[in-house]
Amino acid sequence: MKMPRFPVYSLKILVAVALPTLLAVAACLAAATAQNASGKTAEALAGAAFGRGEVAARLERQTLLTAHHLRGYALTGERHFLEEAKRELALALTRMQELRTAASRAGEAAFAEEAERVSWLVDAYKKAAEGIVGLDEAVADARAAMTAAGNRLVEMGDAFAAQKKAALVELAVKYPPGTQVRAVSDRIFHAQDLAGIGRELLASEAEAGRLRRPELLRAAMERLDGMAGHLDGLRPPASEAEARDIEELAAVAGEFAKAVGHLVREWELLHAAGRTLALAERDALDAVAKSVVSANAVERKGMEAFSSQLAMQKSLLWTLLGVTLAFGLVWIVLAVRFLGLPVSRCAAYAFALAKGRFPEGLSVSGRDEVGVLAEALREVSRRFGRSFAR
Repeated sequence: MKMPRFPVYSLKILVAVALPTLLAVAACLAAATAQNASGKTAEALAGAAFGRGEVAARLERQTLLTAHHLRGYALTGERHFLEEAKRELALALTRMQELRTAASRAGEAAFAEEAERVSWLVDAYKKAAEGIVGLDEAVADARAAMTAAGNRLVEMGDAFAAQKKAALVELAVKYPPGTQVRAVSDRIFHAQDLAGIGRELLASEAEAGRLRRPELLRAAMERLDGMAGHLDGLRPPASEAEARDIEELAAVAGEFAKAVGHLVREWELLHAAGRTLALAERDALDAVAKSVVSANAVERKGMEAFSSQLAMQKSLLWTLLGVTLAFGLVWIVLAVRFLGLPVSRCAAYAFALAKGRFPEGLSVSGRDEVGVLAEALREVSRRFGRSFAR
């Protein structure tokens, strides 16, 4: 048998070593690919679902804080509540922009539509809040104007009544009771009634402001209808100075009536705006709460899908490990059978020849170097046998 041109046995050893190595590398690459896929899924989940839920929760918190401070301002009228509400509303709008940015990612069409609806409702809530703040300030101005006009009416009515009382005393001393005395006393009563109307409306305004019920002031406005009669009762023939006082009192009474009407209108607008704000607040909070629930649902689904993917990857890796181990065991048996055993038999045969023994046939064959070695050993054994036979 001739020696093979190529090192066949060395090639067999190379295959025996390289194939398990390649299989191990393939298993490592598969594990790395699975790990990389899990990392990308986790990153996507953190960037989309987790980020979406976090931003939605922040927006809900800021909207709730804004509503809380606006209610405090509506109930107490204290400015620090308004300043807190403005700051929280600015933060809520920032969170709203973050929510819209989170919704702009690819594959978030439904979330983008939901974010736009939430944005519209939060913006409507912002406008309603700004409107009610302006109306509340207008009501405060109207209350101040009405209080000033009412106090002036009360002061002038009391002053006019006091003046007429002094004149009545003077007339009662100079003249016996008659027409002039009755005229002066009637003017006193009219002036006192005008002052009483002012006091009653001021008291009604204070009660309505305390209870935040403008209908109490509107019910008290019926007393304004009697002011014209009292003013007419002050106008019978009088001196030039009295006529000026009466006209000034009439002007103040008219100003007071306008201030009361203006306050009632502003108050009713404020209440209507308050109802609008309550509805806008309800819609905004409901939309934000739904966004939080939706984000949590997406996060939960993402986590379930991620867990399922991890379980599948774990199963695949365990399967790949089992296949690798099984293949390694089979390959070891084959390598021992076809590589190691023939060499061991040849070595034992050569050792027996060296000891001067002629063993029985060598059961090794093949076209590689080991086969050539076995054939050479057999030939040596035959030649030694013939030599010893001679």
